[in-house]
Amino acid sequence: MKKDYFNLFLPLLCCIIFLISSNLIFILVSILISSFLFFKKKNFKIYMLSLFLTYTAGLLYFTIFNSFYGREFIGMEWTISIFKNYIKNCNFIPFKTISFFISSFFIFSEQITQKDILLNLVGNSICLIPLTLFVPFFIKKYSTLQKFSLFIIFVSFSIEVIQLITMTGSFDIDDIILNSLGAIYIYICIVSR
Repeated sequence: MKKDYFNLFLPLLCCIIFLISSNLIFILVSILISSFLFFKKKNFKIYMLSLFLTYTAGLLYFTIFNSFYGREFIGMEWTISIFKNYIKNCNFIPFKTISFFISSFFIFSEQITQKDILLNLVGNSICLIPLTLFVPFFIKKYSTLQKFSLFIIFVSFSIEVIQLITMTGSFDIDDIILNSLGAIYIYICIVSR
């Protein structure tokens, strides 16, 4: 039993190192360790839990802590005036950011490149897709399309609210739309059949 807990926390340790070092190699190492442990131990639940913890650590890193994507943690300096300035950069109007990116895709700009546009649209669409595997596996009551959809919307909304409260990145209602639609689409294509 103690060995199972060790096997579970070894990939998690790799994720923590990944978060501290900001090096993507550690997320790959933790997935490889998880895979190796699965094939060695033949314990699918521990394997899935290891992958889920790895995915969650990576998701938190990219949505809250990664400075490359503008995740500057200024929550410690929280004041009303800083928050008011932060709110100006948030988007509360559905499809505003999506339509801006789509219309900007064929226009040359030094401020926003096609790579930035694709990274935003595609990245937000795929970031919650792994939950189509994990949620039905771990939480059986969310295995219907309606319950899964509500859960995904809740998770995406929670991430954006955390970004809003901590002022990391920027709150964008379109991120919730893209996150949710991507995961729900894959769920319909793969899981609900």
